[in-house]
Amino acid sequence: MINKYPENANYVNLLREKEGVNNDNKENFEKNVKILDELIKEYPKSQMLRRYRLRFLEGEAFKNAFDEYIRPFFIKALPSVFSDVKELCRDAEKLKIIEDLIVSHKDSLETKNTFAGSDVQEAPTSVLWSYLFLAELYNFKGEYNKALDYVEKVIRSIKIFIV
Repeated sequence: MINKYPENANYVNLLREKEGVNNDNKENFEKNVKILDELIKEYPKSQMLRRYRLRFLEGEAFKNAFDEYIRPFFIKALPSVFSDVKELCRDAEKLKIIEDLIVSHKDSLETKNTFAGSDVQEAPTSVLWSYLFLAELYNFKGEYNKALDYVEKVIRSIKIFIV
């Protein structure tokens, strides 16, 4: 069924169950990543598989995979990205990594118009999407003043792009 519906997490869970790793215990993280890596090779366009894989990564591996996952959303100007990754923010370690990464991208986009660690020039709107993501992130964290600051930056940026 995965070959017909690679965006359906239920089928991935059934496969994980068949492989004996249908739980999210840390001792099964490597097995889960291996299963998902194989599925991603088979279905490289599946966003769900890439996002699902992030659940089982930690530390630097999580940071690199999250960065690879998130950049296209900013480049393509897809505003739904935070709701797409919100479940990852329930893990304090991942939340910190996500926040640090997006802040570094925002800083780099503001000053050099590139993502952090890249020399590729991005569209001027990419920074706008980093502001929106940070507004949603800080709202999620309950840091409402920071969230409002980023909402105001979004509004100011939109005025610049419209005029």
